[in-house]
Amino acid sequence: MRHETPPPTLRSRNLAVAFATDDNNFNLIRLVAALSVIYGHSYAVTGEAGQDIVLRNVGYRFIGGIAVDIFFIISGFLITASMQRRASIPEFVASRVLRIYPALIVCVGLSAFVLGPIVTTAEQYWTSKTFSYFWHNSTMTQILLYLPGVFENHPQKGAVNGPLWSILMELRLYTVTALLFLLGILRRPVLFNGLFLFLITLYFLNPQLGMPWVLPWDSPWHRSLVLLYFTGTFYYLNADKIPLNPFILLALLFFAASLHGGPEPQYVIGYNLLLPYLVMMAAFAPGLLWFNRVGDYSYGAYLYGWPVAQTVYWVNPKLTALESAAWSIAITLLLAITSWHLIEKRALGLKEPFGLFYRACSDWVRHRLSGAGRI
Repeated sequence: MRHETPPPTLRSRNLAVAFATDDNNFNLIRLVAALSVIYGHSYAVTGEAGQDIVLRNVGYRFIGGIAVDIFFIISGFLITASMQRRASIPEFVASRVLRIYPALIVCVGLSAFVLGPIVTTAEQYWTSKTFSYFWHNSTMTQILLYLPGVFENHPQKGAVNGPLWSILMELRLYTVTALLFLLGILRRPVLFNGLFLFLITLYFLNPQLGMPWVLPWDSPWHRSLVLLYFTGTFYYLNADKIPLNPFILLALLFFAASLHGGPEPQYVIGYNLLLPYLVMMAAFAPGLLWFNRVGDYSYGAYLYGWPVAQTVYWVNPKLTALESAAWSIAITLLLAITSWHLIEKRALGLKEPFGLFYRACSDWVRHRLSGAGRI
């Protein structure tokens, strides 16, 4: 009689098994994070005194900041997985370009060429500054925040789409990931682990150390995002050694809570240990996999959240922060759904044809070179 091996339970499986055999909740987590950014920024956008519920009750970081931390943890994990799976720099670059740029170009274009002319108070809107905004932000060569006369009387002083800085930072980290692959470090976890330990040590010995090669702006939080991204990389490369166990999560929660309120280096350690593990536990929690049939609306929500919130304030500056957040989230979701189905999903559909074309070209070149060698 045949006995089938029962599937691993939540307490017995490790991260590698979960990632290889299960669907995951990364799409849902990222969407919640993107919408949390809108809510977290609502007080700043409306100028209302007060704090979001997390900052009010936990007191370490506002919910929008935690959401961005989550984005970078997930990116480090999934981008490393993509690089390892493709094992090809051209295919990796193409997949990243197709994921980032089509929706970005449309969003920036709508901001500069549709929204801007409607809400501007400037007599001369169509200046070099307008086209420079579109060019630099859509290519991610530089982050420009302002358009002529747009939102300039708002509490945020005209910032059209503040969160774009994190996309530039992620693109730079993708480049570092590709470089680590080329150097063979991603294929040797021991080498990466040593480099990661060195980076952690360097950060805590000198948290003011600048990283101009990665960061569009230099601040302690931005530097910590680099660590969180590479924590995601660490989780992927060591996935077979990382158990998914609720008791470990509970222990990390108590550890972080015990350090909370103490000197900054201590509670930063607790937070940086807890959050990545919490994200991975949530990513493979059962019962939420249905959401993956809907679509990945997180990127569109992140792109449109800030300009929508600024527009909502422009329409009705008397709204409270929570009212503004509610309207902004509803409108942003509609735009995100549209962006996914009309732009992002179609762009991602080009990844496989590009991969087939690139591999065919590579095979042809190798064949020609081998034939020349025989001659």
